[in-house]
Amino acid sequence: MRKPLSDCTIDGKRMEGVGVEPEIKVLNESLDAKGYQNQLEVAIKEAIRLVAKSETVDKSTGAGSQ
Repeated sequence: MRKPLSDCTIDGKRMEGVGVEPEIKVLNESLDAKGYQNQLEVAIKEAIRLVAKSETVDKSTGAGSQ
């Protein structure tokens, strides 16, 4: 069994315990299932938008992935 990485630094800064600020904030102050579902739906829509954008760029430039 592999052990988890014990320490990780990026540009000399330790990453353990450091959060990542979201680019899109979707509040769920009540912490209920409806709020989590809304967060998931927003995330899925954004992922679809980014994939579609990347495919458009690839087609227009002839560059990109498979």
